[in-house]
Amino acid sequence: MTRSVVRSARTPHGSGSNSASTSAPDRADCGSSNSPTFAVTDPDIAGHHAHGYLLPGNPFVPTDEPLDVTRINPSWAWAAGAVISTATDLASFYGALLGGRLLRPALLREMRNTVRVDPVFGYGLGLYSMRTPCGTIWGHTGGEPGYVTFAFNDRSGDRNLVLMMSASPDAQTGSLLNLAVGTGAALLR
Repeated sequence: MTRSVVRSARTPHGSGSNSASTSAPDRADCGSSNSPTFAVTDPDIAGHHAHGYLLPGNPFVPTDEPLDVTRINPSWAWAAGAVISTATDLASFYGALLGGRLLRPALLREMRNTVRVDPVFGYGLGLYSMRTPCGTIWGHTGGEPGYVTFAFNDRSGDRNLVLMMSASPDAQTGSLLNLAVGTGAALLR
């Protein structure tokens, strides 16, 4: 996941290069043993993977029952959606990032220099901060139709919570998601 996202962020539009065709030395290696894939044109996902579902009442497609959208290629969101990874990869990436193993200290300080969006959330250079009753947690969220991911960590990256759902939150699952994220945030302190 993160190797392609980091590379995409470093490749300017119009440069003639793209994330899917870059060589491995240009990508950050977080020490993960998994092999994240970058889905550009192929809707098939190799190996075991979660299926994504749109639930009834979703804003994208009318449906009376859960609709499997796994084969819809996520590359429409470019590097934000085209990378297929695991919770272990995300935890490894944030551990390396927040632990100072990916960037120089000055760059990591810039990422943590967040702008307050509301009383709880701050947003920096690709990094969220969220104030909780148990302290501030760091990370990011992501999603596309049928999938949602939350990855939050303590400041050092030593403790993390990665929550992945194979359905976008709705009126029924939203409160459970909030409870799970809140409980996880309490465990990060």
